[in-house]
Amino acid sequence: MENQYHKTSITIGKFDGMHLGHQKLFDAITEASKDRGYDSICLKLDFGVPGILSSEEESVFLREKYPSISGIEYISFTPEFASMSPEAFVRSILIDKYNAGYVAVGEDFRYGKNRSGDAASLSELGNIYGFEVYIAKNFYDYTKDASSQEDSIIYYENTYMQNSGVDYAHNDIFDVVSILDGTVIEVSEDNIL
Repeated sequence: MENQYHKTSITIGKFDGMHLGHQKLFDAITEASKDRGYDSICLKLDFGVPGILSSEEESVFLREKYPSISGIEYISFTPEFASMSPEAFVRSILIDKYNAGYVAVGEDFRYGKNRSGDAASLSELGNIYGFEVYIAKNFYDYTKDASSQEDSIIYYENTYMQNSGVDYAHNDIFDVVSILDGTVIEVSEDNIL
């Protein structure tokens, strides 16, 4: 399979909404592309079930907030795709098809047959196949076990803190984007506020 791109910066995932974790990955590939002269691509795994946003809403979001990302490429989760080993995925998809030079994934990224590959193995394969890998740390979650909570601690200006998605090193103003779904069953006042 011959690739159709010169070097690319890629992020890969389900992208079932465009929350801060996803935006961190989009920021990473946008910055890498700008610095290296690469194309930026979002590879979305398509499991055949609707996500929080429609494909049109996802495209509009990327066009408006990340105009340098050329778009979303959908990868259907077929039996053939599901049976690929991690190395086969890297070789045939990331290298042969998209000519990856930089790949950004979340800390909990899994790929390959039976989810046998993880972010660390992707980084190792990046060393073999010649692409950089950026691994975004997970956000702090009070419901996770102690080990997961410890893994999501960040260190900034001599202080350990919970990773909440705020980039403390930059003073940029940013929009907060959220989506709610459901039915309001009760409205009451909060006496503390």
